Amino acid sequence: MHAGIVFLLVIVGSVLFHIFTPWYWTDIASNWGAMDDTITLTFWGYCVKISSKY
Repeated sequence: MHAGIVFLLVIVGSVLFHIFTPWYWTDIASNWGAMDDTITLTFWGYCVKISSKY
């Protein structure tokens, strides 16, 4: 019963946060290029690190 109430509160909270959020999607979407570069560098750095062990 408690888990159901917590789950319901999380759902209601996320919907309310989505409606009343102070953030805007254009600001978040404007930086995807830098995020892609960071992910690419991190992934390839990790792959090189693993392959150098063998």
